Amino acid sequence: MSLWSYTCRSYGPFKGPIQRLPNDMNPCLYNLYQRAYLGLNVIAFSTISFSEWYFKFPSRIEQMLWRIACATAESSLFIHAVAEAVGNRKRRQMKADYNYIEGYKLLFPKGVFLFWVPFVTYLAARVVIIGLAVMSLRDLPEGCYWTLPWSNFVPHVS
Repeated sequence: MSLWSYTCRSYGPFKGPIQRLPNDMNPCLYNLYQRAYLGLNVIAFSTISFSEWYFKFPSRIEQMLWRIACATAESSLFIHAVAEAVGNRKRRQMKADYNYIEGYKLLFPKGVFLFWVPFVTYLAARVVIIGLAVMSLRDLPEGCYWTLPWSNFVPHVS
């Protein structure tokens, strides 16, 4: 038997069902450090949008929409983080083992308002920010079209 036929029979489609990685894992972040690390990364990503606060926009309305969307995204993250902390504390007090989405977020009557409304608001603010970023490409400053003489900056052999 040749090496190719051995490889095909040992590892190819004729071997049998391929072992798959499960994709239904629902991670529960029980550790405070895991939650803090994830939350700080999300907040850092959202805060980057504030760096364009004083950038030149094509119109004043677009600049105000950008600022409102940035503030909305950041405030909805804060509301969601507080609600997450309160819900997680209640889950621990009840000593219940719920899944991440199906559990304590739907158990409490205020769960819809405290968890899902800020989530949807954050997504809407992100869509507005991305839309405004793409729309502002229509009126770029003149400096974006300058050609840099790279040969003056990079040493080269003549």
